[in-house]
Amino acid sequence: MGRERELVMEIQVMGRTFQAEKEILNLVGEEEPKVRNAYFAEKKIEEVEEAAGTHTYTFGSTNDTSTDAQKNKIGGIILNNVNKAEKTNKKYTKLVDVVAKLTANSYKKDDTIEIALFKKEEKISYPKISSAPMGYQVYLIAETRNLKDKKVRIKIHEKEDDLKLLKTKEDILPVLVFDKKEDTTTDTEVSDWIEIDVKEEQGKKESGAIVLHKEDKGDTIEVGMKKIQLRPKEDKIKSKDEDAAKSFEGWQEALYIREDETEEGKKAKKEAKEQKTARDAETFQNLSFDDKATKLTYPEKISGPKTIEVGKEATYTITKYAGTETTEDKNNIRWSMWVQGEDKKSYHVIDTKSKDKLYTYAKVTLEDAIETTDGEGNTTKTGGNNTLVIVFDEALKGKKVQIEPFRGSPDINNKKDYVRTTTVKEVATPIIAERHTTQLWLQTQCDSTENEEETIDQQFNGSLKLTTPDTIHIYSDGKISKLEFGGLTKVKYRYHNDKGDVFDISTCNLFEIDERLKGISNDKKTAHVVESGYDANNIVTYSHASSRKKYSYSDGTIRTYGKFYNPDKGTSYRLVTYKKGDKKVLIVRMPDQLNKKIGNQKVTFTFTKTARRYCGPEHFAGFIGALAEVEYENIKSGGSCEEDGTSYPSVSHINGQSIDTNYLGNNTKDQKFIDAMHNFGFKSILRGSSKKAFNHTGNGGKLHNNHLHSGGFEAKYKEDEDNTL
Repeated sequence: MGRERELVMEIQVMGRTFQAEKEILNLVGEEEPKVRNAYFAEKKIEEVEEAAGTHTYTFGSTNDTSTDAQKNKIGGIILNNVNKAEKTNKKYTKLVDVVAKLTANSYKKDDTIEIALFKKEEKISYPKISSAPMGYQVYLIAETRNLKDKKVRIKIHEKEDDLKLLKTKEDILPVLVFDKKEDTTTDTEVSDWIEIDVKEEQGKKESGAIVLHKEDKGDTIEVGMKKIQLRPKEDKIKSKDEDAAKSFEGWQEALYIREDETEEGKKAKKEAKEQKTARDAETFQNLSFDDKATKLTYPEKISGPKTIEVGKEATYTITKYAGTETTEDKNNIRWSMWVQGEDKKSYHVIDTKSKDKLYTYAKVTLEDAIETTDGEGNTTKTGGNNTLVIVFDEALKGKKVQIEPFRGSPDINNKKDYVRTTTVKEVATPIIAERHTTQLWLQTQCDSTENEEETIDQQFNGSLKLTTPDTIHIYSDGKISKLEFGGLTKVKYRYHNDKGDVFDISTCNLFEIDERLKGISNDKKTAHVVESGYDANNIVTYSHASSRKKYSYSDGTIRTYGKFYNPDKGTSYRLVTYKKGDKKVLIVRMPDQLNKKIGNQKVTFTFTKTARRYCGPEHFAGFIGALAEVEYENIKSGGSCEEDGTSYPSVSHINGQSIDTNYLGNNTKDQKFIDAMHNFGFKSILRGSSKKAFNHTGNGGKLHNNHLHSGGFEAKYKEDEDNTL
């Protein structure tokens, strides 16, 4: 490519000036600058093996190497000697390379051979990525020509056919920009051109990725790189009509479809609105209470919710009566409520449609009563259950309320079956039902060298798929990031070392299961008799412990029987009963083992023979953090819980909230690991009664002489950084 220039020559002779003809010259070799490619990339750190010269080995005596066996024997000796000599140089050789050099049948004293050496090097590359979750730190890469020591500018746009964050294709997505590649934090937001310095770096393009060298290896590449974070500076939405792109919460909500935004959710919202309108139009309904009537019927047991949201109907029904159950006398049972924190004598009779700061609606009826009419036209009611429907006032949010039907006066005793305690909760944010994605593209700009007033603009439509947060970030200071799990089927785990380097550790499948209540154990010296009523088609026999069997029952209860020696009781058999709770909980399937190199650290563990390979998502993050902190390679885990949330033989590992590990055979190492687990949120760590009284531990009896129990998990979250890295 060339450029045409007009040349005019002026010549002075004897004080007079002459002008030559205008000539058009074609200047060859001066090309306009160009951005060859622009894309998003991630930083990848690997440990690779590289050639590191040779070692001259001198034989100290005569050695027979005539057979393969002799070559391997002598080669092993040479291997040890060379590696010992090169240890301070951080170089080494390998047996296969030593043996390959033993080509003669024998070697005498002072003979020499040249043996190849190797070394471990940290390789830093920047491969192009096609997708990334919002909040991730990534890199803008501009591969250029003729822009060395100049600048390139980049804007980030959203694809026009997939606009969710921005309003038009021309709008610019704001992101956080780092001053230097090695910086770990920034609060600089750029919502226009991002300026990038172009340099001639020691490096090359390898398998599509930019690879940078720490030393001169004879190759260079012209490239501009800028570290950014895929999020704006603001965390929270500040106003209802605010543009989605202005806050990190706005980015997320733009890609979330919450439960109330689905067709089914919209229908439920409409029905709730209609239900409230109907309630508002009602007149108060109560039973025809007769305080002079003979007291024949008394409430003995009621049903009702343990929790209820403000504004939603709570229904309480008397399910069992004491005394003569006449329908007429059921009219004479009234309802009361007592609010946590009030004087025990300050109960409130529910006798109006609403009461300020207590409830906004109430109705008392006899449900399912049967009316019969005799031949003379007389109507009689039989059966029926006394029922209260109530909507609690917002003033009760966060408080416990006792609901009690009564004759005479309430007992206000929550141990009675006819008293129900309900916690009034604030209206929950609808859960995430779906997660969407959007596509980003890049626009580049650089200055023309031909015309200083012109710029060269290009578009690079090879897009990045921007996804919602799906990662728990684990930091070397003992903290983790908070993640909203709704709509996820997998959870990623990333570790951040104290240098700010980031390493992918694992991706685990995520499951929602029925909550398991704390197990109830029954230890005996002889085998238990299996309780009847189990599902004969759903019996689990454990492959690693054939005596253990798990039985499921129609009410959701799970019972596990088997051989289990309890040294504290001297018993050989254990039954643990796990009842089903009212909630759903989340667990992840842990990998069968971890063996990750993260810079100069390692994250490694294996399991013992156990089916308890599931864990709470954040609990597993804490475990990974502790593993990274200690870097031990001999940690074995007895696991956390099973896929249904049970945890035989433990009663307290339910729902993956505790994890067992082996002792390390060294008190110093054990204490360091205990400190690491405590640092990452495990506050209830049990040791065996015969073990040293380690810091941060309690006495777990003889049962824990062969393993540590770590539970009582309390996550420490990065402040104001919900999934931001």
